[in-house]
Amino acid sequence: MKTIGCNDTRRLLRHWKTGLVSLLGLLFGNVGAYAETIEATRTFEGHTNSVESVVFSPDGKHILSGSYDNTIKLWNVDTGKVVHTFQGHSDFVMSVGFSPDGKDVLSGSADNTLKRWNALTGEEIDTFQRNIGWFYSVAFSPKENSAILSGSRDNTPKLWNTLKGTETDSLQGHEDWVYLVALSNDGSKALSASEDGTIKVWDIDTGKEITFKESGTWAAAVSNDGSKVLAGSDKGTLKLLDVDTGQEIRTFSGHSGRVYSVAFSPDDSLALSGGHDGTIKVWEIETGKEIHSLEGHTDIVSSVAFSPVGNDVLSGSYDNTIKLWEIDFSSSPPDGQPGSEDGKIPPIAKLEASPLSGKAPLNVALDGSDSYDPDGGDIVSYKWIAANGETTLTVSGSTANLTFDKEGEYTLMLVIKDDEGQTASDSETIMVGNFTYATLEGLQYAYNVGDSIVLDVVVLNLMKPLDLWAVIEMPDGHLLFRIALPKKPPFTPEPLPFKKAVDNHSEIPISLEILNKVPEGIGGDYTLYVFFTEANKNPFKDGHNVLRSNLIFEEITLAND
Repeated sequence: MKTIGCNDTRRLLRHWKTGLVSLLGLLFGNVGAYAETIEATRTFEGHTNSVESVVFSPDGKHILSGSYDNTIKLWNVDTGKVVHTFQGHSDFVMSVGFSPDGKDVLSGSADNTLKRWNALTGEEIDTFQRNIGWFYSVAFSPKENSAILSGSRDNTPKLWNTLKGTETDSLQGHEDWVYLVALSNDGSKALSASEDGTIKVWDIDTGKEITFKESGTWAAAVSNDGSKVLAGSDKGTLKLLDVDTGQEIRTFSGHSGRVYSVAFSPDDSLALSGGHDGTIKVWEIETGKEIHSLEGHTDIVSSVAFSPVGNDVLSGSYDNTIKLWEIDFSSSPPDGQPGSEDGKIPPIAKLEASPLSGKAPLNVALDGSDSYDPDGGDIVSYKWIAANGETTLTVSGSTANLTFDKEGEYTLMLVIKDDEGQTASDSETIMVGNFTYATLEGLQYAYNVGDSIVLDVVVLNLMKPLDLWAVIEMPDGHLLFRIALPKKPPFTPEPLPFKKAVDNHSEIPISLEILNKVPEGIGGDYTLYVFFTEANKNPFKDGHNVLRSNLIFEEITLAND
């Protein structure tokens, strides 16, 4: 995922990554061997009892967990460290959730209370206490920070207004405990699952309901578009149900025990499940095929979630831990490696979008026509999803347009499907509004000092510590690598771009020294790019975002060695 200020920079980064892969391949052979086993990227440890509920923040940068140790924890996804521990419940925390803007945290507990917390400070804001028994499940409305839904032992899903601290509606119809509630992404549908053996989907505006009789159900989720329901059973299966007809569409089989948690991906193309067998499984909705089985927990997987982008998976377990799994659904194995158990090779998604930043209303042209199927098949569908936690925009077609009316940082994802039913995705970040982190002035000329090219720049309006990068693009579109390898092993072929830390506001020019000697035969006119990233983040190595800035480029001439 990349945040970029102009198309030239995006092309620059693409060439850098392509060149790096080629370089490593030449030096060490095929380094991209296909691995069937996916290990957790990070394990979050800190709870002292079973983890019952986990969820991503709307921007995907934090996760929230609720535990039988009576606490809620807010974690930083990148560092794995605890940001806040919310203390105040006197019994198990059964369910947690974020408000649409990510500023509030919600928790439901076996102490018969529902609490709202400030995500930034960790302080408790409100407590809703009613004599209705345990709060098994809670959820914010995706559209309103002040509206929440709860399920408890009083047999009725309830809607609450957090600003007034009052109950606004009760959805009558269940005959036993309501252990799970959820809301569709558009906020129009509510789902509830009960010990009475039924799952109900409610139209929020009309109060009408459709009932699925699914005895033995332990987990349920409603799709983001509100058209389908996933139900996980004590027999180790998942069922996909049609909300309009009330009929079963298909069954997913693979768990060896009870299914405790299920979830839809942001584009509704994939399903996620966690089970008594300690595994997390990823399923293709359209075919019912198991795509991945993730193993690493040593006890029941009680809660699972997709990230807002859809490529990261989160799991909470009775082993007291939370695990983050990074899965690139858009990647395919190298030639000669099986793409799946049946030997099919998945397609390759290629997303182009322009512009990637600007003021609202921002019209962005989308192009997925460079996507392809390595085994010669056809791409039969293109679906675009842009979301920022509050707003979701969708459109179909190999080329399309989206208009962003509200400011914010949006994750744009292209999901494609080939004629064999296999899917892939690619993503970008769209910045709507004025997100300049710093400005550059004074880059008029590049001049030579000995064997170096020197650039003098002034950084103004600095909002946070940044790194200033300079990269040279060759006339053929590739990047000039600084690959002066040592004469003796071990070799370190990692390209070294030219970087300068900027940690305070200063009007003193910063000199960027760039090696002037280049390999024989490739001297000539080159384009120099200068841009920002966050401090100590390498965009060419770890995919970190390039920050929107005044992108600088100059024509320079490099001499042969």
